[in-house]
Amino acid sequence: MTVIARKDRVKIAPRVALDALEQQRAKRESLSHRGPSPSLAAGDPADRSATQLDPTKNARVTARDVLREEFAQVRRGVERVADETLPVADRLAGIHRARRGLKRLGALRDLLRAGFPRGQDAARTSIRRAKERLAETRQRDALALLLEELCALRSHPLTSTSAHQIAALQVAPQSQPVRDVLADLSVAERSMRLPSGAPIDWHEITAQLATTWGRARIAACQQWLGRTESWMHETRKQYQRLGDQLEALALCATPSQLVARKRLRVAAAQLGRARDLGMLAEMIDRSSPEGRAVANRAVKLRSRAVRVARDTSRRALVATKLQTARAMTQRISRA
Repeated sequence: MTVIARKDRVKIAPRVALDALEQQRAKRESLSHRGPSPSLAAGDPADRSATQLDPTKNARVTARDVLREEFAQVRRGVERVADETLPVADRLAGIHRARRGLKRLGALRDLLRAGFPRGQDAARTSIRRAKERLAETRQRDALALLLEELCALRSHPLTSTSAHQIAALQVAPQSQPVRDVLADLSVAERSMRLPSGAPIDWHEITAQLATTWGRARIAACQQWLGRTESWMHETRKQYQRLGDQLEALALCATPSQLVARKRLRVAAAQLGRARDLGMLAEMIDRSSPEGRAVANRAVKLRSRAVRVARDTSRRALVATKLQTARAMTQRISRA
């Protein structure tokens, strides 16, 4: 069974890969019966907002605070990437932190768009470009990660060189993209500046949250069978965006909305896993029985991940757009 990763060809023993997939499935099922691990329940600190919008303050004032801290957190992540004295693993953690921060800034751009109507396009372009530059810097796609995970389960490296060493060679960040990210970040920060008198209030914020909720709910309630990878990817981004907005509004959200946020995170993660498994299945040579067995197992696991994402998102998005807006407005009014 030959698997092509970027321009290089690497070989995995078919039975080893198949056994690894089986072990991965058993391990995941075991974890699901025991419930989420403490680390999963707590969440990755890099996936959390730097701060939340405070309903006891003026909307414009608290929005400024959140934007300032989020931009600062992204800069800290980029500076970590640029520090060549750090180990590669630490620099990769900086990339993850910066990319997650950029995604949160994208969610805030939608949430607070009424406050900077003229800067929306520039902010969108700059944030998207910065994320793409960091993705280029990382230079390791989801398929490589999945293959490393599968092989690691059997302590079987991809080649005579360890998977960790291969990964380190692939992901060494380059300096020029990092400098360009900082330039993009400066443009985005200027574009998202909230001047005195900016037309932003709590009504506008909750209305934008409800709009994002409504779009995500439409996707969740639709028929998922036969959907393209592009549709799945866009749906995943919608769930991530809504989850980030709910995180920023955690102090304003109801308990059920906070539960919805956690479920949306799970749904988005499962859609990402489904995409990884789909890529793996397409790149496996099916000319041998073993290759077909591994590819079929990947397809089955992908289907399972999609079902989990669909069911979890539907449980998360039971409330309508109007119900969501009313509940949050009441919560903010009481604060």
